Amino acid sequence: MYRKVILCVIALIVGFHTSKAQKSIVILYENDVHCGIDGYAKMAGLRDAINNADTAYAAVVSVGDFLQGNTTGAISKGQYIVDIMRDLY
Repeated sequence: MYRKVILCVIALIVGFHTSKAQKSIVILYENDVHCGIDGYAKMAGLRDAINNADTAYAAVVSVGDFLQGNTTGAISKGQYIVDIMRDLY
């Protein structure tokens, strides 16, 4: 799992390094949310604010452990969470 995160970060750095404008790269991540859906809207807002400020690039990464532990995940067998994450990332 961590290998994928590291590869994504490297790909972002290499991809953004080739652009002419010098901007910072901000990595937003979540971990151990256990079907807690409240933070995803905040994460999307933060990502959009950073990207719209035109001073940095923002990327969102999930470190894992997001499907079990709440009624939201149990009712849909995790599909609600996956759909929310797909819209965010």
